[in-house]
Amino acid sequence: MSRSTRIAIGLVLVLCVTALGAGAGQELNLVPKPAQVKRLRGWFEFKPGELGLRLGARASAEDSFAARLFQDEVQTDLGITLPLGEAKRQIVLAIPQRDSDLVSICRKQKCLPDEQLGDQGYVLVVRPKRVVVAANSSAGLFYGIQTLRQLVRGNSRGAKIPCVRIHDYPALPYRGQQDDLSRGPVRTKEFLKQEIRRMAELKLNMTTYY
Repeated sequence: MSRSTRIAIGLVLVLCVTALGAGAGQELNLVPKPAQVKRLRGWFEFKPGELGLRLGARASAEDSFAARLFQDEVQTDLGITLPLGEAKRQIVLAIPQRDSDLVSICRKQKCLPDEQLGDQGYVLVVRPKRVVVAANSSAGLFYGIQTLRQLVRGNSRGAKIPCVRIHDYPALPYRGQQDDLSRGPVRTKEFLKQEIRRMAELKLNMTTYY
């Protein structure tokens, strides 16, 4: 093999490694961007028959509603049923201050929420065999589930989502929009409901109409 051929092969290998490195460091498609995001090795796979969604024994109606949103997301985007209960591959939704039965899981995954998160922040940890969303309140848990939905909707590879650790909280307590109802097409009741649902997915918590 000639010297020029060896140099050419070396350059190709360097370019390949560089391209792979750029792909590995690519930012996740998350809106709004979380305060802290760390990519971890591996993927969590939604394997039918091995999945379970677990809530705390004292979960509120709001938490159950948010859980159903995620179940619907997995069914719609991946075509996979996510039942409630313990399983080999588990998604855990926890408020450790309330759900004493889930504290050990949060501690093991190093995702006990702190004071910095406040009432609207959350910790989301995705590992190959377990996903944990933990927060100080139902509001924080709801927002964490919205981020988890975005991992499925915009960052999945087949039926897998990337392993990641997210520590997120809002910079402002109120985040909203104003909608001018006096101009343009007349809004229907169903459109307004859809608009509010979309705002909630993006972690907005206030709206006003002109």
